[in-house]
Amino acid sequence: MTYAGADFMPLDRQLFPRDLAAAVAELARQKYRTAKQLARAWRCDPSTAENLFKGHLGLPLLMKAVAAEGGEFWDRLGEEITGETYEQRQERKLRAIIKEAADARQNLLLLRTRAALLDERAGQLDGAVGRPLDEPERAGVGGHRQPADGSRERQARCDRDAETRRSA
Repeated sequence: MTYAGADFMPLDRQLFPRDLAAAVAELARQKYRTAKQLARAWRCDPSTAENLFKGHLGLPLLMKAVAAEGGEFWDRLGEEITGETYEQRQERKLRAIIKEAADARQNLLLLRTRAALLDERAGQLDGAVGRPLDEPERAGVGGHRQPADGSRERQARCDRDAETRRSA
């Protein structure tokens, strides 16, 4: 079996996308004029620094860059790739939070208005029937339901309807 000796990843394969490697190389060029200066600052081989200037980037070199440059390196790298500064990114996030809060306030206002309308309708139903909603209706003559408010006209009409049905 020769699988143990086979190359699973060719040596010339780029580990990171070209735009990330190009961004790191651009940041290195801005700060260091030569590959020797870069190699001393990032503690890497001069040939590795030369390769970075050509646009080749590997994980070990990226880790050395972060160790040498610090956290500010990530901010500059993010700005180089996205074109958005750290402050702009934070401002965009803050605007999104403010918009979400305004939407939540609007939703709460709509829900409160809806609750008030439902309470008003429930009160109208209570007043129209003349009894609380949980009180059952009374059965009238002939098993017809009669309003609990005891309106005499309705009761008389139900009674006449019941008498008409009995005589028929």
